[in-house]
Amino acid sequence: TTTTTTTTSKKSRRASITTTTTTITAEATPFYLADPLACGRMARQVPFAKVVILVREPLARARSEYAMKTRRVDSQDTFVAALESPAIVGRLLECLVSAGPRNVTFGGAAFDCAPAELRSHAKFPLFRAGLVRRLRKDYKRRRGQGLKEQHRARPRLQKKKPPVGHDAAEDAETAWWAWLRSCFVKSGPPLDDNIDGSSSPSKSSSSPRKQQQQQRQRLDASIKAKLFPPSSLNASYEGVVVGFDAGACFPEGARERLAGDFGAVIVGEVQVLEECARTHFPHWEGTAPPTAKDAAALVATCVKVRTGISIQYAYRGLYAAQLARCVNSGLPRDALLVVDNEHLRQRPQAVLDKVAAHVGISRHTYDPDLFDVANLQDAI
Repeated sequence: TTTTTTTTSKKSRRASITTTTTTITAEATPFYLADPLACGRMARQVPFAKVVILVREPLARARSEYAMKTRRVDSQDTFVAALESPAIVGRLLECLVSAGPRNVTFGGAAFDCAPAELRSHAKFPLFRAGLVRRLRKDYKRRRGQGLKEQHRARPRLQKKKPPVGHDAAEDAETAWWAWLRSCFVKSGPPLDDNIDGSSSPSKSSSSPRKQQQQQRQRLDASIKAKLFPPSSLNASYEGVVVGFDAGACFPEGARERLAGDFGAVIVGEVQVLEECARTHFPHWEGTAPPTAKDAAALVATCVKVRTGISIQYAYRGLYAAQLARCVNSGLPRDALLVVDNEHLRQRPQAVLDKVAAHVGISRHTYDPDLFDVANLQDAI
């Protein structure tokens, strides 16, 4: 990218200095090669781009991905366990109520009052972003419904549209409390607590139900009044348990899960590919595609590419098919540089010199200690 900057003197608008700088921008993702549309989009939108593709022995790559996702799921499970604590969820809810809808939709500092047990967790930024997206989506949906109702209610002969913004505040407030209820209210056995915080007579403290009630987070009466208006629940708020409901808050399914044992998963994926090859390509000798073009045909016929976790480990390692698809999508061969991960490990400086020459940057001598496996593990 070439950028031209013109600087004009304050004293004289006629005098100016023009400088030209060249900036090379790079970014990376492990999914571009696997995505069936990415190479075609790059060919159309950035035809001048240089592409470096790092490949790895397919089975080792699949094992590494599975191990990474296992760590990710384990970390997620500890965060979910924290969200199962009524006390933590109650403090989070009170934090969001005090911040208000406007601050929460902008994210960031609005969550500073969230419980430290959540803020210190690696998954909290993703959780926060998910809540913000959900709230914005609800706002947009409710706003659209309100405008449709206004449109239906206006007289047919009325030429002008009704004012757009007059119900915006009310819609936002309604959406806010509806969103909080959907995320933080679960149905359950009746509570002994009334809205004023007093307790009605109940069974002995040794009963399981009494112990369960003692563990629930009690909310401020004013918060309850907004969360549970009389029109939706009775004055005693019976049948309400405060807790985070991930299924209701993230209906699209934000929680990641592994499909099962790695060996069983990879064998099952290979068997599906082999059966599809026998059905659609009976002229092959066996089930392995004889050429890269045939491999691309196998993928196009037998693989519905998906994003997400714990799926398509075998497909992600079918580099020949993916490279053939990339070239057929319009990316010129001379724009592609394929780097073997093992070569990068064994001869890092030589491989990086090759990468520098390919993308058009000057050679850089790297510190050998940078590539020491022990140093990398310590850094990670």
